Amino acid sequence: MKVDVYRKVETSESITGEFWLDGIKECFYLEPSRETPCYPGHPCIEAGTYRVALTLSPHLGYVCPEMLDVPGRTAIRWHIGNFPRDVLGCCVVGTAVGTNQVENSRAAFDALMAKLEGQNILAEYHDPISLAASAPPLEGASEVESALREAPMPDPTAVPSPNSPTPNSSSPQTNAPSMPAAPAVPAPPAGPTINIGEEYGTAKKNLPPTKIVLIAIGAVLVVVLIASFVKRAKPQAAGSLDNVAAIEIPGQSSTMVALTFTLRNTSDKILYVHTLEGKLKSASGESTADAVSAIDFDRYYTAFPSLKIGAQPALPPETKLQPGEAITRTIIVAFPVTLDVFNKRQSVSVVIWPYDQTVPVVLTK
Repeated sequence: MKVDVYRKVETSESITGEFWLDGIKECFYLEPSRETPCYPGHPCIEAGTYRVALTLSPHLGYVCPEMLDVPGRTAIRWHIGNFPRDVLGCCVVGTAVGTNQVENSRAAFDALMAKLEGQNILAEYHDPISLAASAPPLEGASEVESALREAPMPDPTAVPSPNSPTPNSSSPQTNAPSMPAAPAVPAPPAGPTINIGEEYGTAKKNLPPTKIVLIAIGAVLVVVLIASFVKRAKPQAAGSLDNVAAIEIPGQSSTMVALTFTLRNTSDKILYVHTLEGKLKSASGESTADAVSAIDFDRYYTAFPSLKIGAQPALPPETKLQPGEAITRTIIVAFPVTLDVFNKRQSVSVVIWPYDQTVPVVLTK
């Protein structure tokens, strides 16, 4: 199977375009920009042709397409994601595209994988310049343009010949053309005159009173504000932060924290967990830390048994919650503060970023 990756729009953060499978458009995609990617040193790959294999990603935890033999790069894949922060040279796919984002990535990825499984895959990345250079010229374009330049528009006003006889000439021997008689100027009508410009052509007569205009503008603004409030982006889930267990890491001025929480999908769509973070707000400022891998939980519990007090099973990325489903899970994070600073905190939060969402789920205590 031949997969053509057409790069269409490039910004300072990303490149977006289209995936075509054997000449049929499949979906949209996003990859890092060339010069200023979200993660320095991880731009898009060079345009060219690459072999593709479906392999298990140790980082993502699921099977996805991997580009093979990319010069100077490894682990370049097509996977699930939405924004430039989700890619390190890879592509994320979606059913819709916007500025620096794709949408409905899970649905687009599942459909793409269903068509790629069992195939011998070859992918070709196309830059816009190479596409424009390979496009054939439009036949006959220069001939049409030349004909338009050379063919003058006909003059609708007939110009009499200088030697044409004048019907009303008093002397038949005179060949000089006679000048047309000036049109007679009509006499002004008797009685009072009406100045149309004064009556209907001024703002004073045409526009409604200023007070009415201001009231109408105010009403429109109120409607717009109400609509924006009702349709604003909302978190896909809610819940509570139920338990916090913390231990200071010896010799590192850092605190490891186990955060146990309840998460409930309050939307009518499936929630796919993308990334998990911990957020600490203290007197010295705010700090954010990524959740450690779920496979390391036992190792941390062995080293710091007090972390296990009140803990629940880990919540790994790619977890799926059905509409209305609720779960209680734990994440472990490490904040770069001492235990004393952590205990005097203003707040601590679990931040859950679902796929295809612009607003995270934040559970604070």
